Amino acid sequence: ALFIQLILTKWVLIRFGILSAMRILPTGLGIGSIAILFYPIFISALIGRTSEQITKFSLNKTSFDLLWIPVSPDLKQRKKLFIDDVIKTGMQGIAGVFIFIFVKVWPLDYQDLMRLLSLEALFSLGIWFFTTFHLKKGYVSALASAIDKRQLDLNQMSLDITDIEIVKTIDNALN
Repeated sequence: ALFIQLILTKWVLIRFGILSAMRILPTGLGIGSIAILFYPIFISALIGRTSEQITKFSLNKTSFDLLWIPVSPDLKQRKKLFIDDVIKTGMQGIAGVFIFIFVKVWPLDYQDLMRLLSLEALFSLGIWFFTTFHLKKGYVSALASAIDKRQLDLNQMSLDITDIEIVKTIDNALN
């Protein structure tokens, strides 16, 4: 995780952009879930868990923090608080309820239970994966708006002039 945070995160963001970086965690979790679906043993679960631990606080957190750069500080404080406290916690609670129902209500053997939970995870990961398209569109739009209104605090960020989306956005806003 330290190697990824110090070296790989910057390289992935520069080389592939924010959308690709946001998709690495759900892709790794998806691979782990597929492994559990077809081969429900400990090593299959370890694939997803390792992917999460390595990328959650490096690539994933950095990517999502970049989404907040063009947002005004007061709006950022309100929205980020809502997303982190209400949506994230709520979704974790819903997942916990599903797990409880699967474990306590339906009498399934261990392997069938793992497969069912794997399907639930894949469904959720699919939603997460496709939500990144919307997030990137919102990011580019907010960045263009912040540049247009001259509200972008350049002291808190460094722009990657090799990211084609950032270059296009800045060029369009300045034109």
